[in-house]
Amino acid sequence: MQNPIDPQGRKWSLIKITDKVGRQTIQAYRNKWIPGKGSRVAQRISVGRLNDDGSIKVVGGFLAQFSDFEGIDLYWGCNELLTRQEFQERCRQREQTPDISWSEPVIHYGLTWSGTQIAEQLGILEDLQTVYGKKSARDLLSLAIYKLDQAGSTSLYEDWLSYNWLPESGPIDSRRISELLAEITDDNMGQYFALRHQRAMKQAKENRLGMTLSFDSTSISTYSETIHEAAFGKAKQDPELKQINLNLLCDHATGDVLFASTDEGSVNDKAALPFALSRMQACGYDLNETILVTDRGYQSIYNTALQLKLELKFIQGITTVEDCVKSAFKRRSRQLNDLIAFSDPDMEMNAFTEKETWSNDTPAGRLTEKIDLHLYRNMERAVQEARRMKKNAMQLVEMLNQGKTVNPDFFKANKRFVLKHRDQYALNINALSEAVELSGCFAIRSNCGLDAFEVLRIYRERNIIEQNFNQLKNWVDGDRLYATQSTYKGKILVFIIAESLRMVMLNRIQKTVKNKAPKQKKDLKELKDTQLADFMKLPYESLPKLLAGLKGLVALKHCSTNAFTIKTMSKKKRDTLALLGVPLPPKVLYRFRS
Repeated sequence: MQNPIDPQGRKWSLIKITDKVGRQTIQAYRNKWIPGKGSRVAQRISVGRLNDDGSIKVVGGFLAQFSDFEGIDLYWGCNELLTRQEFQERCRQREQTPDISWSEPVIHYGLTWSGTQIAEQLGILEDLQTVYGKKSARDLLSLAIYKLDQAGSTSLYEDWLSYNWLPESGPIDSRRISELLAEITDDNMGQYFALRHQRAMKQAKENRLGMTLSFDSTSISTYSETIHEAAFGKAKQDPELKQINLNLLCDHATGDVLFASTDEGSVNDKAALPFALSRMQACGYDLNETILVTDRGYQSIYNTALQLKLELKFIQGITTVEDCVKSAFKRRSRQLNDLIAFSDPDMEMNAFTEKETWSNDTPAGRLTEKIDLHLYRNMERAVQEARRMKKNAMQLVEMLNQGKTVNPDFFKANKRFVLKHRDQYALNINALSEAVELSGCFAIRSNCGLDAFEVLRIYRERNIIEQNFNQLKNWVDGDRLYATQSTYKGKILVFIIAESLRMVMLNRIQKTVKNKAPKQKKDLKELKDTQLADFMKLPYESLPKLLAGLKGLVALKHCSTNAFTIKTMSKKKRDTLALLGVPLPPKVLYRFRS
C-alpha cells in the first residue's frame, strides 16, 4: 500500500511510537520547510493502536481524513501500512522455536556472553525493547554483538550464529534483516538515545558526579546511490566517494554513546551543532546539568551565543585567529611565559584566564554574561614550533635563491616568512617574530566557572570520543556504509551499539589499569606493554587480544537438545571476565529459555 495522501494531494509519512508503559501506536505526519530552521512537523494524526499480531486498531479520526483506507484491515510491517495479505506475504516473522538443529556441536560463547551481559548491565537491551519491542530489540543486539565479534557482512550472520552462542536468537535471513533495519528511523532512534541519556544522568546523580559529554562528528564513505544524505564532502579518506556525516555525543564516564544523528556529507561541523542541539531538545534531552565539550571545528560566534541562550554549560576549543583572542595573548604574554607563577608542571602548561562579556537576548530583554577565556601555552612546544618555522623559512629562502622547484604546499605554508628584495630572497624577521608569539598557544572558552587547568583536564578527556570513532571505523565495520536509503539508519544503529560495547569494555580495562599503576605514572600512555600486562595480571596488552582470548571459550551441545555445557575455564579467562565486570556463566547455557 502507499502512504496516506490527503485530499490536497499531500503525501504523509508514518512512524511507530512507543509510550512509557510500552504501548505502541502508528502515527501519520507531514513536514514543512521553515527557512533558517529546516524541516519541521506541521501536522500529526494517530492511525491507531498497534496490536501484538501486527494489526492496527484504526481510529475514526484517521479514516475521516483518509477515506481510502475505509473498510481495509490495516497492518504494520516493513515500516509501512499493509493489507492483511501483504503482511502475511512480506512481513510475517518465523516463530522462534527451541529446535536448534542448525547449531553446530561446538560453539563459542566467551565474547557473546560478555557482550550480552554488558548490554543488560548498561540497560541497552531494556532501552531497545522499550522502543522497538522484544523481538526486534533482541535481533538488533544480536547483530551488534556479531559486529563486535567480527567485521563481516550481515549476510553471513546466520553462518556465524551456528558457531556462536546468543540467547533467544535464531537464524535471521537477509530479508528479515533488511526489514529489521528498515524499522529504524530518526524519530525512534532519537527515542532510544534519549533513554540512554536519561539512564546516564540517573547514574551520574547516584554517584554524585557531574556529567560531561563530548560532541564530535566523522564521515562515513558509501558507494550507495540511493541514500539521500550521501554527498561529496571534505573526506580525508576516499575523497572520490560520497559520504554521510555521523554526529555522536559521548559520555566521558563510560564511553557510551548517548546521542547520534546524521547529516548530509557536505555539511560542516559549525552548521551541524545547532541542528544536533535542536534534535536533542525535540527528543526531551535535559542538558542543564551537563558540560558539553566541543573542539575548534565547532567554534563560531553563533554557536557560542546559542549555547548561552540554551543555558548550556560548555567547554569549547577555539582557534587563535580571532582578533580578540590574539589581543588577549599579546596582553598576557608575560604571564604565559612565566614558568613559576602561572604554570602547572604536571600538565606542562602555562595558563591565564580572562573574562569576556557576551550579550544574550532573552524574553526579559538583552542580558550580559561573563564567561571565561582560558589562554594556554606549552613552552616546550613553543620552542619546537619556533625552530621548525624558522628552519622551514630558511629552507624556502635557499631554494628560491637557487632557482629550485618548490613544492606548492610547502611554498604556501611558508611564503609569509619570506621577503623579496630585487632578485634575492630573505627572511621576514617581523613575520616570523609575530608568528612565534602564538607558537605553542591555544585557547578554550567556557562558562563552567572552573579554573583553567581543570577545564584543560576535562577538555583532554574528549579523546574518548576519538576512541569511539576508532572502534567504529576499525573494529565494527563502520568505515564504509553498504546500505540503501531504507536500511542505512538501522546499520548505523547496529554499528553504534557494537561500538558502545567495545568502548565500555575498554573503559573498564583502563580504569583497572590506572588503579593498579604506580602513582607516578599518571598517564596511561606512559606505561609500557610489559607494565600494562603486569598491572592487569593478564597476558594481554590490548582490547583486541583480550577479546581474541575470550573467543577461545567453547561449549558442547548436549545431544540434540537446547543445552550447551561449558568446558572448564582457566583462571586467566575467569580473571578476564572479572576485568570486564562480567559474571561467570552458568555450567549450562541455553539458546532459548526452557
